[in-house]
Amino acid sequence: MTRRDPFAPVDHEQSYRGFSPRAFVHRTRLRGIVSAIRSLPLGDTGRLGDFGCSNGFILAELRARGVPPPGWEFSVFDHATPYVEAARRRGIPGASFAEFDLDVKDAELPDPFDLVLCLETLEHTGNYRVGLRNLARATRPGGHLLISVPNELGAHGLVKFFGRKLVRRDVYEGFFRGGPEGPYVRALMTGADLEAFRDPPRHGWGEHLGFDLRRFEESLRAELLRDDAFVLVRRIKTAAGFGRSYLFRRRA
Repeated sequence: MTRRDPFAPVDHEQSYRGFSPRAFVHRTRLRGIVSAIRSLPLGDTGRLGDFGCSNGFILAELRARGVPPPGWEFSVFDHATPYVEAARRRGIPGASFAEFDLDVKDAELPDPFDLVLCLETLEHTGNYRVGLRNLARATRPGGHLLISVPNELGAHGLVKFFGRKLVRRDVYEGFFRGGPEGPYVRALMTGADLEAFRDPPRHGWGEHLGFDLRRFEESLRAELLRDDAFVLVRRIKTAAGFGRSYLFRRRA
């Protein structure tokens, strides 16, 4: 059987349509993102960098809502050429597009941005700690960084695990690679460390499995809040706890 490419282009816009639980989670998260950006003291002009743009649907929605204001420039990045091309085809006003891999340590960056977004992306990187360091470097002093990630722990993780299996056949083939799924389910039930299932590491992860929110928040404290480089402005729980967003300000 041919395995599906975990990074093959996906029309993420469809996951926001209709009345499915997934659509509820995604729409709720989008409202939280819009609310967080609107809460910031943004000027009429500025520079936004979006790392992990997917097919550009979220940025198009933000632009349609005037968030940030229309005078802002958007720099749009993804590691996968098909996603960059799909986002470019949307014709988002004031946006430029380029490839960028958050997994590359000390990757070359453009000038720092006033607002950096990284939405539902770090859980797919091979090493999100490297990604966090790149995002920190991409945020100018006095600027803001908004990160959103899924919650895959405990009951939420169990609902997602079996829910995906109901609607998508062979959904975890790329993660388990023929191995047993039972140990992972037991880890969800007992609260064991999920990151252990990402050993050995890979360059990237198509599935959310193995993303442990507890370990991620430890890394946020170590990478961003250490030495008071950043201030946590808001920690947002979205969609009945199925997601988390974090809004940071880099100290001037």
